[in-house]
Amino acid sequence: MKKVTELPIMCGVEGGLIVYCLDEQKPMVWPSHEEVQSLLKKFYQILEIERNKKSMKLETYYKEKGSKSRDQLKKQTRKTKDVKLVLLKEMFLYYHNPKALHLQ
Repeated sequence: MKKVTELPIMCGVEGGLIVYCLDEQKPMVWPSHEEVQSLLKKFYQILEIERNKKSMKLETYYKEKGSKSRDQLKKQTRKTKDVKLVLLKEMFLYYHNPKALHLQ
């Protein structure tokens, strides 16, 4: 519930939450029943085509997130290999340079 209360502030969006519990008659509603009803009314006044442009299925979200993470990992792995190669090259040049052994 805490994270949901932070979402509108951090992302600059309006939002609400309705949670149904098995052992409770009434659902928990945040921020209030009236505000959630107002948000739903606004949501349903928007044409369905417009609503669907900004909506995303959870499965799609996680697939995209996973794809971005894999791309970032590949990029970082490439950078790490590049840095290692530069270091190896510098070490090779240092230890195979006769002048480097005669430090003055």
